[in-house]
Amino acid sequence: MNRTTAISIFLTIVLFVTAVGVHRHFERRSMEESYASQLESYILDQEKDIRTLFLKRDRLQELLFFRDTTGMGVDYLRRQAFIEHLNGLPFNIAIFRGEQLLFWSDNTVLPRAAWGESLRQDTTFFHREANGEYLVFVSPADNWPDRKVWLCAILPIKHHFPIKRQYLQQKFPAPVKLPGNLLISAVPPGTPVHAGNTNPLFFLLQDDEHPSTLLAISVLLFTAAFISLGVALQQIARYLAQRFRLWMGTAFLIALFIGIRAFTLGLEAGAGIHQLPLFDIPVGIPFSPTLGDFLINVFILLWILFFMTRQVRPQPLNTAPHKVRMMYAGSTYLIIVLWVLFICGLIQQLVMNTPIAFNTPSLFDFSPQAWVAVISIILLMISIYLFSHHRMKDVLATELPLAQRLPLLALAALIGWPIQAVLLNLTLHPLLIIGLGLGILAAFETFEHERRQGFVWFMIWIAILSAIPALLLHQYVGQKDLIDKKEYVKELADLTDHDAEFALERISQVIGTDSAFMALMHQPDSTGFIDETRIQKALSKVIAAENYLHYNYTFNAFGFSYSGQPIFIRHRHVNRKRLDSGIKNRIQVTPMIYAGKDPLHRPMYVVDFGIQERDSSSSRLVLTFHRSRKERSDVYWELLIEKPFKGLPEDYAFGLFDAESKTLIDRSGGFSLSLKEMDIAPGTFLKIVKGSYTWLAYHSPGQAIAVIENPAWPVTKFFEFFCLFFGLFIVFVLLLAILNPLIEILPNTLNLSVNGKPSLRKRIQFAIFALTVAFFFTTAVVTIEYFRQSSAEYHQRRLDRKTQAILSDARHELDLLDVSSESPPESYSEMIDDLAVIHRIDINLYNKNGQLIRSSEDDFFKRGIQSRYMNPAAYHALYYLDAESYAAEEQIGKLQFRTSYFPLTVSGAEGEATLAYIALPFYSRDRDLQNDVTLFMDDLLYVYVSCVILAIIVSILIANSTTRGVVRISEKFRNFSLDSPNERLEARVDEELSELVRVYNQMSEELDRSARRLAQSERESAWREMAKQVAHEIKNPLTPMKLSIQYLTHALKNKPDNIEDMIARVSSTLMEQIENLSKIASEFSSFAKMPKAKNERLELNQLVTSCTELFEKNEKGVAISLSIPTEPVFVLADRHQLTSVLNNLLKNGQEAIQEGREGHLDVTLRKKEGKAIIRVRDNGAGIPQDIQQRVFQPNFTTKGSGTGLGLAICNNIIRNANGNIYFETGPNGTTFFVELPLIPEMPVLSR
Repeated sequence: MNRTTAISIFLTIVLFVTAVGVHRHFERRSMEESYASQLESYILDQEKDIRTLFLKRDRLQELLFFRDTTGMGVDYLRRQAFIEHLNGLPFNIAIFRGEQLLFWSDNTVLPRAAWGESLRQDTTFFHREANGEYLVFVSPADNWPDRKVWLCAILPIKHHFPIKRQYLQQKFPAPVKLPGNLLISAVPPGTPVHAGNTNPLFFLLQDDEHPSTLLAISVLLFTAAFISLGVALQQIARYLAQRFRLWMGTAFLIALFIGIRAFTLGLEAGAGIHQLPLFDIPVGIPFSPTLGDFLINVFILLWILFFMTRQVRPQPLNTAPHKVRMMYAGSTYLIIVLWVLFICGLIQQLVMNTPIAFNTPSLFDFSPQAWVAVISIILLMISIYLFSHHRMKDVLATELPLAQRLPLLALAALIGWPIQAVLLNLTLHPLLIIGLGLGILAAFETFEHERRQGFVWFMIWIAILSAIPALLLHQYVGQKDLIDKKEYVKELADLTDHDAEFALERISQVIGTDSAFMALMHQPDSTGFIDETRIQKALSKVIAAENYLHYNYTFNAFGFSYSGQPIFIRHRHVNRKRLDSGIKNRIQVTPMIYAGKDPLHRPMYVVDFGIQERDSSSSRLVLTFHRSRKERSDVYWELLIEKPFKGLPEDYAFGLFDAESKTLIDRSGGFSLSLKEMDIAPGTFLKIVKGSYTWLAYHSPGQAIAVIENPAWPVTKFFEFFCLFFGLFIVFVLLLAILNPLIEILPNTLNLSVNGKPSLRKRIQFAIFALTVAFFFTTAVVTIEYFRQSSAEYHQRRLDRKTQAILSDARHELDLLDVSSESPPESYSEMIDDLAVIHRIDINLYNKNGQLIRSSEDDFFKRGIQSRYMNPAAYHALYYLDAESYAAEEQIGKLQFRTSYFPLTVSGAEGEATLAYIALPFYSRDRDLQNDVTLFMDDLLYVYVSCVILAIIVSILIANSTTRGVVRISEKFRNFSLDSPNERLEARVDEELSELVRVYNQMSEELDRSARRLAQSERESAWREMAKQVAHEIKNPLTPMKLSIQYLTHALKNKPDNIEDMIARVSSTLMEQIENLSKIASEFSSFAKMPKAKNERLELNQLVTSCTELFEKNEKGVAISLSIPTEPVFVLADRHQLTSVLNNLLKNGQEAIQEGREGHLDVTLRKKEGKAIIRVRDNGAGIPQDIQQRVFQPNFTTKGSGTGLGLAICNNIIRNANGNIYFETGPNGTTFFVELPLIPEMPVLSR
């Protein structure tokens, strides 16, 4: 077990124990107690500030004159600053005199006068309003001159609203970091919150329906533990793969990850991971039912691929039969194509089967779920690279020529299309599917043959892997957008509105049982008609309770006697018969509700009530509802509207046509298409394209024809997606490059290591790239800040212009109504509604006491979202400082906006008199600024990616231009030779490296002279060594020859009987030594003067086979195995010399095997990268390391006899043939390699 494995296992245990401990210790009750403790700390801190403020008697007494004119000695500017200070506090301060409210510091919620009744001491109690829960601190002003004054502070505990909207969410005040799912109750059950009080102030209860902080902590800890466990398992799998078999390590890792995956699926009951929002989004892929499961599975897939690419090495297939290699290469190409198409299928499922929106106006408007999907797609693209890159190595291992691989490549791409049609059913064009396969294979073919796979190829792959998902998203999102449009237009063409029908049924029940309302129907005036004003107001109140009906429909009320005569003044000319005749295609929905069309073919609903009269006769109340689109206001619309018309998005301009007459009955936006000359069959769609706009029409049988208009799905979306993925890929891969030295994630071919000193070329390229990124990052920050300032100024100018326009129109209306300063509010307040519609803005009208008189969206205040008092700082500025206007930054929930307050005045005898105050909630600054910034960021991203690509091209050109001279010099150094004169460099006058070139040329000349002297010295030394070796070799046989002759001379003097036998033996000995001398002379002659090679076109297959067969039968019993390719291998060499080399290597291999060992020689011939390689491997003892450098030197031998010239001669022969000979050795044997350049095969001429 290595260090990394041990650390990973230890970290896994620690994280798992911590996660389980956190999950078990911080149970629901424990978490509630922790939350209660935090709330108590918050309350105590705020109470301290409140009590301190209550003691500031002098400052607070200034506020007593806030709503009267008796405090003329007050410094109003100083008081204005104090009021603005109080307005910014996290609690609301109010001052009462008895039941009269004298001051309020915030208009979110106001205290009640009843809280001060029978007040004798400080009191703190819990209070719930429609917009949240509060703690109320009430204190009598005992030491004040006015003993009727009492103080009140309202501290928000939790904000919640009667409407669930994007901006109106449950949350605690900013200082309290508590989850929004905590419930607050005035009574048990729950954890009590005391905050220093004897009795509990309120109780905390955790809502089980929403994930809490506990879940987030548990998930983070378990995730970290799983990652740490994965690292440990990878180390163990690597050990198994290296120690035993690769499949064992791979199978171990896959099995363990499947087990972990099964554990996470069963974790729902434990850590509750499936309560996360990611697991609420369906994907519809087997084993990946949700987006969260999909992300986990992609992560595991990528981890396994990382392991396999690190451990699996391509197997040499060059010796296999040609057909086998062709089939293997073709099948591998097909597997790569199918893998790419499989990933495309996963992306298709991710886009088409999920509710995730990728067609937002800005890429930066993506939801968190969309960003998770984008990250998943990036991981899938990396899996394409890892898998395909690894499989392409197997293809190259077949050593098939490119000309034979290209047809296989094209065939695999073509076959991939029908296979995916059966298995994947991609909704892409066939040519696009084939093009994807061809493009990936061609890119990898080029990449694998490129020797310099550095920064340039890194950026090329980022561009390729960004273009693929960009193309897929452009296609799939466009297809999904068309499907959504069809659903939209189909729903729009259906005139039935079920939401409206349900709402009408509810209000019919309310109205039918309201006796007070029925009484209004029995109060005719002197003319016999009923003034329906009060009835209209009562109806409006009932309808306003139905949010959907209130914001999507307008109504008219008609009253008829039992005989059908009108009884309402406003519609006294419309009798029942006339009304009924104007309703066509009437369909009964309920006994009192009908659907139909008016004379203009517009859809409508009719509600018919029967009113029982006192004389037992009955009258009828008929309500007609027409679809209406209220103009969106800036603030209240965002907060109030619960559901748009039929729940349809408001993204399209549309037109609604009567199916029979094709007349336009409803439209929105700038819709202007006519259907007069178009024929659309019932139940069919029609798509119309004109310029950059498209129209999609649908004819609903028996209903209407709906047409939506929107810009065509732009081709530029592809570039948007490309820029998105390109930028994210750069960030993602650079992060991986930083982590690569620790966990070895990236392939070595990309050469992205941050360790070591990079080359000059890489430093130049990276410097230009980094400068580009830094420049645009700085530009983005500066521009965003500029947008922030200019946007605020721009919207303030718009607000000022709108304020002046509304003030001018309001004064004009007052003049028409002849309103004076004494006129009651009812005489002029109704003009607010008309002004709001004209100027498309919310308008609030406050009286001179700061209380709301009327609002264009009165439902906002009725629901208790905000109090009915105006901003205190604005009130003080307008009332006491006579300010012309006051702009206040306000916030409701998460929606921030600016409100402009200004007085509404009328001319009187004493000049201008203030009649009321008008408030204009105007444009959410943050929302508009965010829109501006996101659109700018989109544009900046496009420019950034374009400039990065341009910077890459420029950096390559500059780096190549700058390093061209260095590369030229390095090439000269690489080809520098001491055996022959070296070519000089020519330097231009303006070249920066001219001095280096001059020094190089000078050193080259010096080295040439030194080389000549060295060569002369080496030749002389070599001849001296040769002479010594020759003398030594000749001296060895001369000694026995001298002794034999001396023995023969001595014997002749004695004249023995066997003289003839003795002469024969001596003669034989002398002849043997003479032959030895002749052999020594021949070997030294051969080495001294190598015969000139007679090079010819030589087929190595036959030569290697014949030499191997010659040595198959040997006395030592050494087995020889031969492996040669089926196709011929041709080189240009001397047959006899090459035969001598092979014989020498085979003979040396046999002699290298020790006695007692079963010998084996392995002879292989193969082609690789334009070379023929002959490999001779033995299983001998190997060559000792201390003599490996002298193997090819003359006169060196490891044998007991011999001249030691064999390998030296072999070395000369191979190098004279422009080849190379080298060896690899170890304790289990030695392998000699002979490399010779290939020559092309001769073409076969057919007759």
